[in-house]
Amino acid sequence: MRKTREFIKRYLAVFLSLLIFLSPVLTTVSEATSISTSSTATTSAKSGDYVYYSVYNKLYRINTKTKKKQLILHKKSWWNFYDITVYKGYIYCVVDTCPGTGEDYPYIYRVKTDGTNGKLLDKGDDLVLYGGKLYYNKFSFKESNFYDTYKRHGIYRMNLDGSGKKAIKSGSSIYSFGIYKSNIYYSTLNNIYKVGTNGKNNTKLFSASGKDMFSIYGGNIYYNKYDYNKQSDSIYKYNLSSKKSSKVISNASGFGVSNGYIYYTTSNSSRTKQSIYRRKISTGKKYFLVSKNSYIYGAHLEGDYIIYDSPGPNQNQNTRLSIIKCNGKENTKLADFFVS
Repeated sequence: MRKTREFIKRYLAVFLSLLIFLSPVLTTVSEATSISTSSTATTSAKSGDYVYYSVYNKLYRINTKTKKKQLILHKKSWWNFYDITVYKGYIYCVVDTCPGTGEDYPYIYRVKTDGTNGKLLDKGDDLVLYGGKLYYNKFSFKESNFYDTYKRHGIYRMNLDGSGKKAIKSGSSIYSFGIYKSNIYYSTLNNIYKVGTNGKNNTKLFSASGKDMFSIYGGNIYYNKYDYNKQSDSIYKYNLSSKKSSKVISNASGFGVSNGYIYYTTSNSSRTKQSIYRRKISTGKKYFLVSKNSYIYGAHLEGDYIIYDSPGPNQNQNTRLSIIKCNGKENTKLADFFVS
């Protein structure tokens, strides 16, 4: 059977309005002081004045200043775009080319930001762009007989044009990863490991059971852990030096850490409202950013901004894409669209 992660990715657009407790995250774009990684796919990315986003088999871009929207790519067959990253005039993403039979056929894909020169680079997902290279979880399958031939090969690296493919960490049980200071941090069903980007010094760190990594920052791995008694997530951190874990924020689901702040969502007691907060790591002081009288999903950091989804104004526009500065200012609706 396919894992839950592939199911979520394949049907992400259809079930956005149902995933109230989804843990949202961002794909790493470059080497920095923090990385973000999780088992949930992102469907939008910011580059310059534009936000690029997908709706099923279509890729759009919208100008954050003028709000002018442009359809840049429409695949007439069933394609589903996710894990979107924009870098040096190209969109890099994962595309599921499933023809509608229920299987998943994930490929690493790149296309120019004007929608031209699209190219399938390899079979796989978990796309991470780091140090001018593409890192990904490599698959093998035959589209005509997917369930019998599907196989994970582990973490691979390739050049931006798809050349120079190289195995970094072989294995069939790697489900998500991120890169921080030339080390890859990856999770299996049971444990979280660290391995160098050269494939050396593979080390087990701690148990992954019930945990979802979402960021690495300041020598700590930040992760969400689900509390079945409270039926909600809490945020923990694992210190890479002391090798100890500690709770950071209760009843919250983190999606990013940057510039000394943890960014997270939380619900009210009746679960009728969700809000985005940020908390200063050095003082523990929290700052309210935005709330919705329903729920927020797909939130992820893009530089000094947060991009997030929430329910749209009516059934014909059931998803609203918005952007807000990390300090809570300039909360702006970008687009309303229908996804189910």
